[in-house]
Amino acid sequence: MTDQLALFEPTGAEVGKLAMQHLKRAADARRTADVCISRGWLALADQKINAAEVHEFEAECLAMLADFERLGGVKS
Repeated sequence: MTDQLALFEPTGAEVGKLAMQHLKRAADARRTADVCISRGWLALADQKINAAEVHEFEAECLAMLADFERLGGVKS
């Protein structure tokens, strides 16, 4: 059963690694949005801010998954 779960959902250290990737992408998107705002490209800045929010949400979900795994005693 756990082998099948690994096909669909990250587990263990992979969860933390993915969360960190999402946080990095969020920070990159926010930096790009700041540059766009300073140049007057407000529509592009809005897109980058939305992308950052999506990446932050994904990172939060992965952090919750890691907590659930810890509480449930999942080992991988």
